Amino acid sequence: MSVSSTDHVVVPENNENDNNEGIQAAVETVETVETVEAAPEITFDSLGLPEGVVRKLAQNGVTTPFPIQAATIPDALAGKDILGRGRTGSGKTLSFGLPTLATLAGGHTEKRKPRAVILTPTRELAMQVADALQPYGDVLGLKMKVVCGGTSMGNQIYALERGVDILVATPGRLRDIINRGACSLENVEVAVLDEADQMSDLGFLPEVTELLDQIPAGGQRCEGGVDLADQLTGRRQDQRARRLRARRASVGQTGDEREEERVGLAGAGAATAEDVAAGERVGQRRGLDGGRGLDALAGEDGGQACGHAE
Repeated sequence: MSVSSTDHVVVPENNENDNNEGIQAAVETVETVETVEAAPEITFDSLGLPEGVVRKLAQNGVTTPFPIQAATIPDALAGKDILGRGRTGSGKTLSFGLPTLATLAGGHTEKRKPRAVILTPTRELAMQVADALQPYGDVLGLKMKVVCGGTSMGNQIYALERGVDILVATPGRLRDIINRGACSLENVEVAVLDEADQMSDLGFLPEVTELLDQIPAGGQRCEGGVDLADQLTGRRQDQRARRLRARRASVGQTGDEREEERVGLAGAGAATAEDVAAGERVGQRRGLDGGRGLDALAGEDGGQACGHAE
């Protein structure tokens, strides 16, 4: 006799209410995912810049801020101190320049008393900065002047007599003009050090310190430098930078003579401006305020907005 067996599987009855609740939850989840919106695109307008400046930027084909600009412009417009580092061409000039223009717009400038000073290590960089900012300064009705060696001091003094809102200057020439009584920094609201590392390497530390001491406390400070990715690590470039720093200016030299001496050294093969800017500075960077370090430039509030995104 054969015996057969059959396995019985007991299937629980479906609960219609549970199924409905599960389907509804799934639908709600899908709907939630579908309604997530992308983050709004950052524009110069959203950063808070004046409308006229935004329009001029668009006319020049500049519509999307670089990372360093998006990170620093709002804080700079709020009056905070800025310490920015980035590669050449990353947008540092506009990141501190545009907020400076916006801050000064609508104000009054006395003759021989600029309200903003941008210090650069070389004449070429001073001219580049002025060329980059002038179109936007014109929109806001601001006057800008380059003060550097190798150009007419008489013309620079004449412009200061008529009133200059923003002075773009090399340290040596600016100190000479101040010593002649043709310029005062007592009304400066914004002070910018552009390529501060290079200024230190070129030996402008005494002049920069002296100029900063003449600027009233409580104003805005901005400092920009090259990013480590832009610095060469070769010993040869480092040695060249050291040779330039070791060459001390003689007592009694004018600022122009010191600048010409440094340019002469570069032409003789001691170092070009590019060599100095790219020389290895890791572990041997000096402060621009007599040894307290670059961070002191941010003031007691320490309003550093960017470690440089470029």
